[in-house]
Amino acid sequence: MDSGPVRMRGVSEQALALAKKMDYKKGIIHAAFNISLSEFYQSKFLSSYKILDSLLTELSKDSLTYSKAFDYNKAKSKIFCLMAIIFDETEDYEKALDCYLLALQLIENSKESYDKALIYKGIGIINWGIGEYNKADYYFDLALQLSKDFKDKRIQFDIYNEKFKYYIKQKDYQNADVYSGKQHELCQNSQNIYMEVIAEKNLALVYYHQGKIELSEVYIKEILKQFRYQQFPDIIAECYLLLSKIYLDKKELTLALNTATQAYNCAMKTDLPQLEADALLSLSTIYETTGRLSKSLALYRDYHNLTDSIYEKNNRQKIIEMQFRLDMNKILREKANLADTLTINHLRSTRKTYLLYGALIFITLLIYLSLALMKKYRTEKTNYDQLENKQKVIDEQRQIIVNDQEEKFRIELEHKNRELVSYTMALTRENENKIKIVEALNKLKEKAGKEPLTCSDDIGQVINEIRQTINRNSWEEFRLYFENVYSDFFIKLEQRFPDLTRNEKKLCAFLKLNLGTKEIAAITSREIRSVESSRARLRKKFRLPSDTSFNEFLSHF
Repeated sequence: MDSGPVRMRGVSEQALALAKKMDYKKGIIHAAFNISLSEFYQSKFLSSYKILDSLLTELSKDSLTYSKAFDYNKAKSKIFCLMAIIFDETEDYEKALDCYLLALQLIENSKESYDKALIYKGIGIINWGIGEYNKADYYFDLALQLSKDFKDKRIQFDIYNEKFKYYIKQKDYQNADVYSGKQHELCQNSQNIYMEVIAEKNLALVYYHQGKIELSEVYIKEILKQFRYQQFPDIIAECYLLLSKIYLDKKELTLALNTATQAYNCAMKTDLPQLEADALLSLSTIYETTGRLSKSLALYRDYHNLTDSIYEKNNRQKIIEMQFRLDMNKILREKANLADTLTINHLRSTRKTYLLYGALIFITLLIYLSLALMKKYRTEKTNYDQLENKQKVIDEQRQIIVNDQEEKFRIELEHKNRELVSYTMALTRENENKIKIVEALNKLKEKAGKEPLTCSDDIGQVINEIRQTINRNSWEEFRLYFENVYSDFFIKLEQRFPDLTRNEKKLCAFLKLNLGTKEIAAITSREIRSVESSRARLRKKFRLPSDTSFNEFLSHF
């Protein structure tokens, strides 16, 4: 990233091709993630998000293979973290927070302190954006504390940048100047050109608001001269917009128009509709200043439609005002022409002719009003369709995240079920072996009956100890495994049948796993007939028909 996102993408694409050729799983995921990251730094958020979404799908398809190749949870955490940053940039704070929490959950028990710092920084930025400044500072402090031992200062830089933007918005230019200075200091020993260009742009913006117009202009022009900064179209667009304002303040309208046009062209290369809207607004203002109201109105309509699709707000007042000014100019010109005509023809016009002109004007006004209403209706319908399409995209993205979570839970449940079944089978075999030992010892005890009493007693004591071990250890170990998979099984069972005994609850757990009578007898060290009797009593207590299996009945708990 220190050499720029364009070069980063080129190198990553080469790495991806090589990793695919070698079937190097870790290399494939890492290279694809870096391509997504380069798209993000160029403000191509939709393209970046699609790559990340495809990575999550690929990881979910073959999670066991990828888990053996690299740290599976860490990789997914990085993907969710970048998704959260994309949602934050597009001001969808709810989704951003959800992704951050998913990312944090995946690495919460790991030692990845820098990755945790990135997540805490992101959560802090979200809280800062919605006005929860105390919470934001708390998460910022956590992020700074976790990242203080790393040479990479981007976390600290991003926190300063967020506070800078806040103070600019609040018109507190003194504090904004402080944080732009801090950003500039961090960039002195850094080779990160993304940090450099943001710091230079912010410094120029502060100078502009402080009235140091010439100094601001020098910084902006210096940024635009640097070819290496051109790979950040969003920042270059903001620089052109600021330069356009400077030219407009100096009444250099031609230069202002040219730079605003360049800002619009750069904004169109990004996935930032707000930046495009700002450029349209700047162009509209310049055309309005030059007196070209028709062009200004057309641009402002584009700006209005774009902001409506982003914020879903009713912001038509300025369009109405500009339409009113345009209409008034037309009406005044028409009125002047009509007055001249009436003056010339006053002596020759009769009362009938005079009324005719009035009727024509009235009809003209009615036609004009009808056309205006029809145009307004079409515009509002178009805006509604755009909002509906956007909502569909949002719903699809939300469903993707939900499906991913469900797939993760399903895989974890299947894994635990396999562990439980494997353990149960092993436990059954172990107990069967112990029972065989007990039977052998019993036979030995019978043979030893003629020997001294102490030998027979010792064998009997060993038999009792083995039986107690079977009953005690088998159930306790089984219960721990079982409750790890079906944590609320016994709770639901007791709510439905509060009069069940402890042994009946045990039997229900074994039947839940669809164990046979012989297997249950081996685990519990009981006779097969005893187990069959217990099953019959339990079926009677549950009032189960003969054609309904225990496994089917207990699957509802």
